[in-house]
Amino acid sequence: MCPQPILFFSIAEENRFREHCAAVKIQSCFRGFKVRAHIRYVQKVAIIIQKTWRGYRSRMDFRTMVQRAYFIMKMNFYNEMAVRVNKSPSLFNKRWHQNVL
Repeated sequence: MCPQPILFFSIAEENRFREHCAAVKIQSCFRGFKVRAHIRYVQKVAIIIQKTWRGYRSRMDFRTMVQRAYFIMKMNFYNEMAVRVNKSPSLFNKRWHQNVL
């Protein structure tokens, strides 16, 4: 990080250089900490968005599945009633002919 100087003019200059290198190290560690904390925050927010979307999609899929099942059940009921009516056409025809004639 810090280049090693070739020549020091005084002890004060050498101390200033060491302090500068220490400050650079502390700042880089702090920046790394801040970046990693931000990445953790972004990951948590992304997980919240994903679980919200997946829950919404699951509820919509379940709703369509229930609607389809209800429609099939209703059609089966109507078909069963139509079969019952068509099984006994003679009764219907007798009544209809009596009313018409």
